[in-house]
Amino acid sequence: MDYLSVLDEGGNLDKDLVPDISDDLLLAMRRCTLLSRRFDERMLNMQRQGSIGIFALVKGQEAAQVGSVAALEKSDWMVP
Repeated sequence: MDYLSVLDEGGNLDKDLVPDISDDLLLAMRRCTLLSRRFDERMLNMQRQGSIGIFALVKGQEAAQVGSVAALEKSDWMVP
């Protein structure tokens, strides 16, 4: 299986392999990641109080979802 690792065996960054992502996009992705964590906390509290039914947490998977969405173009469709 092929994969991309921007770190070498010693954990050092290989700058030639770092994707070209703007600082603005990185900040937006970080904000979305933190927002999803806060949303999880809020929904979990509401579920424990009986305000909502079952809720599936995103915690631990939010970066994969934010990264996937960040790669979409405005004309792309996404159906969860």
